[in-house]
Amino acid sequence: MKKILLAVGLGISVILVSGCFFNEKIVTCTKEGNDSGMMTSEKIVAKIKDEKLKTLDMELSMDMSGEEQASIDVTYNLVKPLYEGFKAEGIEPVVSKSDSAINVAISFDFAKASEESLSKMDSNFADMKTEKVDVEEYKKNMEADGYTCK
Repeated sequence: MKKILLAVGLGISVILVSGCFFNEKIVTCTKEGNDSGMMTSEKIVAKIKDEKLKTLDMELSMDMSGEEQASIDVTYNLVKPLYEGFKAEGIEPVVSKSDSAINVAISFDFAKASEESLSKMDSNFADMKTEKVDVEEYKKNMEADGYTCK
């Protein structure tokens, strides 16, 4: 009897670990560029399960090396309230700065965020809450916008 329970437990573990039971895909897209003379890098991690976008984690880093600290402070003071104004249930923005960069991280939980809150950021986010998401189509759209996805 113990061998049967062990075999069943092992079988369930293999299914869970292999991902066959949970149909979740993680797509990571990155992009680097030069925006207004400032080097930027972006990283977007999307978790898609059963053709629904579950979470989206976005990171934006603006490299301001060579800029005076006063200029970095002014940019930070403009960017911080802009992004923090989008804070709502299911949307968590965090803006930080270092001596040479400004970083923005925004986490979206589409199950918790309302369509109204998402549409304040961008109407596309509200659409993503309700639309089916095909992983390959998502990658293709992101790559068309200049991202590299894996």
